[in-house]
Amino acid sequence: EKNILDLIQSHQFAHCINDLVTIEDSNSAVGDQLAKEFRQILTQCLVHLNFLRQTLVDVLPQRVYDKAIGTVINTLFNGLINKILIQNDISSSGAQRLSQEIEFLFAEVKTFLKTENPMRLVSKWSKLSELNFVLNANLLEIVNRWADGYGILAAEFTAPDVKQLIRVLFQNTEHRAKTLNRITSH
Repeated sequence: EKNILDLIQSHQFAHCINDLVTIEDSNSAVGDQLAKEFRQILTQCLVHLNFLRQTLVDVLPQRVYDKAIGTVINTLFNGLINKILIQNDISSSGAQRLSQEIEFLFAEVKTFLKTENPMRLVSKWSKLSELNFVLNANLLEIVNRWADGYGILAAEFTAPDVKQLIRVLFQNTEHRAKTLNRITSH
């Protein structure tokens, strides 16, 4: 049986993300199936997290439990972020579906954390949240969030990463080119 790290690093995980983000807007039946497959992988990860919770919650002090679960969730988030960052193209419906899966993951993962501030325990929470923002944003919103390299987006991503996301999410237009020129390191 695969553990969470095996699932994140599996070919199936990468393949599901690749297929999910490139699905054409007109092919909703295929997109629905791919989203279902990806959800199944995320659910497997959550089953493993639940097993860890049941195993550790009564054995470890709360602080140690929080740190352990936070580390595992961080690994899951980091794997997802890295797989998204290496995509060559993300269709608009692919971005929308991926965003829905990220929202699902956030909601489910919160049940494993006994804190009002999950970012305190999961350092990649903010980064995945910013990635989710970019998946739903237009070019102006991304530039505003970048804030000349001093914004929230710049705190989580490098200029090359943001440029890569813009390239895979938006068609090659003059507006995109101008936006790419505005995303610079400070």
